[in-house]
Amino acid sequence: MEEKKKSTKQDILEAAEAEFLEKGYNGTTTAGIAARAKVTHAMLHYYFQTKENLFEMFVKEKFSLIKQAIFPGDSLNPDLSLEETVRFIAEHHLAFIMEHPELVKFMLKEMIFDEARRQAFYDIVLNDKKVAELSGIIGSIAARDGYGKDFDMRSMMLDIAHYNIATFISVIVRKDLHLDREESMDVMMERRKEECVELIMRRFRK
Repeated sequence: MEEKKKSTKQDILEAAEAEFLEKGYNGTTTAGIAARAKVTHAMLHYYFQTKENLFEMFVKEKFSLIKQAIFPGDSLNPDLSLEETVRFIAEHHLAFIMEHPELVKFMLKEMIFDEARRQAFYDIVLNDKKVAELSGIIGSIAARDGYGKDFDMRSMMLDIAHYNIATFISVIVRKDLHLDREESMDVMMERRKEECVELIMRRFRK
């Protein structure tokens, strides 16, 4: 019975993910999710009550994937320099968004145009215990390397996200304009990685 319960919940969550990515939040309905999951609407309501709850679960699950991609094993080497730490995070974050284009497009759309869902995402990130723990490690690295006074973890992560998303959009445009020769794209990606690290490190002064 417990196995069936877990399976039903997972079926609903997977259906919700597919509906959200395909139709966006506003275009998704609980009836559509239930139909896709092949469960009754009453069954969906029993487990999740509302579309908002399903969306929150979806975002939490995806944020967990992002954390795992950026910090494999939920850890970070405290012996790295701050520059090495920035490079490590930036490279893993860029790899994740390039591997999940539909998720990135969905999150950008939802966060840019809807304040409530943007705030919901902030709440999930800011209240995450693992993020707080990793922030402490990075803060200690920055202080050890002499960046403590001017270092701001949130600013660093926002800069990484901003620069990598700009790279993601650039790749889409280059493909649309048929400028995506494999060699030139590889060179561009490597250049953007280095530029990201250089940009962030220039923000912090010893």
